[in-house]
Amino acid sequence: MPGRKTVLFVQHYPDGGSITGLLDLIRGLDPDRYRPVVSFRTPNPFVPEFEAAGIPVVVLDPEALPDPLAARPPDRAPRRTHSSPVRREVRRLLRRDLPAARRLRRVIHDHDVDLVHANNDVLSNRDAILAAMVTLRPVVVHVRWLHTYENDATLRIDKALARRPAQFFFMSQAVADGCRPLEIPAERQVVLDDPFHVADYDVVVPPGLAAELAIPAGGRVVLHVGRIIPWKGQDVFLRAMATVLLADPDAVGLLVGSPTDVSGRRFLAQLKALAADLGIGHRIVFAGSRRDVPRLIALSEVVVHCSTTPEPFGRVVVEAMAGGRPVIGADAGGVPEIIHPGVTGLLVAPGDHEQLGVAISGLLADPDEAAALGRRAREAVADRFTIEAHGDTVQAAYDEVLSA
Repeated sequence: MPGRKTVLFVQHYPDGGSITGLLDLIRGLDPDRYRPVVSFRTPNPFVPEFEAAGIPVVVLDPEALPDPLAARPPDRAPRRTHSSPVRREVRRLLRRDLPAARRLRRVIHDHDVDLVHANNDVLSNRDAILAAMVTLRPVVVHVRWLHTYENDATLRIDKALARRPAQFFFMSQAVADGCRPLEIPAERQVVLDDPFHVADYDVVVPPGLAAELAIPAGGRVVLHVGRIIPWKGQDVFLRAMATVLLADPDAVGLLVGSPTDVSGRRFLAQLKALAADLGIGHRIVFAGSRRDVPRLIALSEVVVHCSTTPEPFGRVVVEAMAGGRPVIGADAGGVPEIIHPGVTGLLVAPGDHEQLGVAISGLLADPDEAAALGRRAREAVADRFTIEAHGDTVQAAYDEVLSA
């Protein structure tokens, strides 16, 4: 279409809410004004969803395994090596960032890209920023991780690259605060909630869903959704459920999510052993990865978020609220920016399984209060987290950047 601009969305993290948030962002763009193209560094299971939405996808290295040098989430401790921080950064630049930047440069030319949108932090998108610099394209960065920067080579490189992007989107104020060491000018910062379509959560639970999940008859479902990884706090959830089941033996803990690496698979085995040791294995369901989260929310009576490390945002918290279910969240990171305690949900201290168990038991024991929390939560999502408002903010930023 005449005048339509092409935006290249660069996605490197292989899973998590950043991908679903990106898909919702793109769906909210005006197709008469912007043409999206998405690049993944390596093969990704979400590619068919983008293609089904009519979005062109480029896999930079289709034969590669998941990138061993991909930036780790900031809550993970870096692997100890004998090399200095400077040597590690040089190795990262030579083995990952510069080769990927060359591939992205070709994509930018082949698709006649007008603007680069780096989806995630500066660290994981150094290649996108470098490719934009070389091709003289403007670039915006959409930060979706909470960082703890130290005064080292990583900070110095990211701080230098952060001078280039014309705009930064932060998915929460907590994320913006984590990037203060980059010294990004205030006029280039926007705190931008992820978008949600409340109607997507108006679902009817299929009659056979509980049986499909092997939920015991009459089970009152307490739902936890998240990758199987220690900082997501599934062990805290299991210990809380042990307390809940003492007061309400009809409760069932439904854990949705799968491990994505060796450490995650090891943690999954530990969780199953923990459930057995606590004597609650018969009331815990490990459902694996599912793409029908709205149906699972509708099936549940309470939804729990209990990450032990601060979340950048807390997507499942908003999903539960959109589904009209009472939600309990860990009081850290971006989650307190979403939940109004006692009005749209409850907050508990991260890692405190006793406090979490009391909160779950209280909601199960008081269905009227739980329903009221769910109703108010849904209204809050409908008012604040709209795809339309999200799209308008992003497109206004694009317009300003491109006109400059």
